[in-house]
Amino acid sequence: MEQILLFYLTFAVAVASPGPANFAMMHTALEQGRFNGMALALGVWTGSITWGLSTSLGLSAIMQKSPIVFDILLLAGGSYMFYMGFNSAKQVINLKGNNSSSPANDNAPVKSPIKQYIRGLLIHLTNPKAATVWLTIVLYGTTMAEENGTDLVIFILPCFAIAAMVMSGYVLFFSSRPMIALYARVRKPFTLTTAAFFIGAGLFMLYSAWEAFR
Repeated sequence: MEQILLFYLTFAVAVASPGPANFAMMHTALEQGRFNGMALALGVWTGSITWGLSTSLGLSAIMQKSPIVFDILLLAGGSYMFYMGFNSAKQVINLKGNNSSSPANDNAPVKSPIKQYIRGLLIHLTNPKAATVWLTIVLYGTTMAEENGTDLVIFILPCFAIAAMVMSGYVLFFSSRPMIALYARVRKPFTLTTAAFFIGAGLFMLYSAWEAFR
């Protein structure tokens, strides 16, 4: 029982750890509010379910036998991260000053919830971190499921609930009034940090893919 609890706790820590999806949820919740933040989080969660089910149903074996699949993921993920960083950088340029009376001003392009959902889905499906986490979860989960006489898919179902709680928690926390008030004072440097994060992550992934394909 203790091993099972540790398994789920480890997964919760992995989901909550800094990464492209969590950074995007945080920034969207601050910039465009709770509703759009939840829409993006739902897309990320859908991506997490997709990774979880696909790896547990055989994708993990394919990725282990064919590293090129992971390399292609790095290339796609790096390109998308760089694209998001470029858009954040343009937003910094468009900001009129270091401070803003409201995060949701006219300079910030507000996406529809559907577009935020798709954005969240793409972020997670092209995120090598998500793939790595689920490959690890499936590797250890297979052994633990066999020891407990449980099917792997059933064993990882609580992981989906944990992911939903962590992701919605991110959005609820960063869309709270105190966080938005703080964000209004540091909006420009924070958005610049967001741009630097995504551009840096994108360049790192693209370089890793280039090294793999050489």
